[in-house]
Amino acid sequence: MTPVPTFTLPVKPKSRPRISLSRENIFNIVIFSDLHCGEDESTFGPEQDRKPTKVMGKILDFEEPDFVVINSDLITGENTMIENSTQYVSQIVSPMVAKNYHWASTYGNHYTQYNLSREARFLEHSPKKVGGVTNYWLPVYRSDDSAAPAAILYFFDSQGGEKYQRWRFAKWIPNWVEASAVKWFRRERECIEKRRGVVPSLAFVHIPPTPLLQLQKKMFPRKGGKDGHFPGLNDDVPVADQGEGRWGHKDKEFVKALLETKWLNSVYSGHGHVKSWCGTWAGERDMEKTKKEPLLCLVKHTGYGGYGNWERGSRVVQLKFGEESDKDVKEMNVDTWVRLESGDVIQTVSLNETYGSNIYPADDVEGGYMIRIYFNE
Repeated sequence: MTPVPTFTLPVKPKSRPRISLSRENIFNIVIFSDLHCGEDESTFGPEQDRKPTKVMGKILDFEEPDFVVINSDLITGENTMIENSTQYVSQIVSPMVAKNYHWASTYGNHYTQYNLSREARFLEHSPKKVGGVTNYWLPVYRSDDSAAPAAILYFFDSQGGEKYQRWRFAKWIPNWVEASAVKWFRRERECIEKRRGVVPSLAFVHIPPTPLLQLQKKMFPRKGGKDGHFPGLNDDVPVADQGEGRWGHKDKEFVKALLETKWLNSVYSGHGHVKSWCGTWAGERDMEKTKKEPLLCLVKHTGYGGYGNWERGSRVVQLKFGEESDKDVKEMNVDTWVRLESGDVIQTVSLNETYGSNIYPADDVEGGYMIRIYFNE
């Protein structure tokens, strides 16, 4: 058995760039997802891999964000070798590097295969004895010299795939945020609350948590179902959740930990390529019951690898904070929309206490509340 290569952490926590609001109490995040580069090196692959880089560059020019998140599946590990996968990662992050944007990433189900080591490709690393690789958090400050964070961004590794160099005997990696990562999350959250009090937060995890599947079953009984309460593309039916298939729903502890997190506004996931809508926790429209639960958002397919022939794009999340002199200084308002490769903006919604009870007007696109089909060659 070939040993897994060892690496040193490329960016130590103390040397991370400080992330601050670059506009007047506003922080814009662009989320890219499911790029799936590296699917074929000998034929269509190189040209296909150049396309998501162009998409990312266009959207960054349109949005000029304060921060970028790549919510996993940068590469398709089944078709990528350990010796060349870093080349794909370098190509993928080049738009952020060229434009000097801070960025972060999660890992999902395409990073570990027989031919590819998960440990060899990490962009950030969990503490020792914490399952998965990309379990970490980043503070967002009001200014470069502020002491207390305005918000916390949590990142989780939903795992999946096959163990490196293992053909048999427990070769599969569980595709959920496992217990050790949940324990770490609770411990970190408690430490933050003791030092800074409760801080508003967002969470990013590639494979959606199970409550999103439960919502879809309740609200969208058929493929492509439409509902003005939850505008967006809904052509992945059913939503593939954590612990899907023969594993069952194994993210109960993770779901419980998310519910316990005070002022967690919303959770963002990719994984399915033909979906981009936000929902309430369990589909309830009685907001007295659900207003303290985080909302669940599906982002937009950015890459040309993998399945799906809808127009590519990105989910954008805008955080707005009150003035430091306000008594509600910790209040965080969240708006989100989808920016398409063409430059069009659709599905603009406010992720507030009434989301899920209001009906949004249809976008001026084919399919009413749903995003239009745009077949790219």
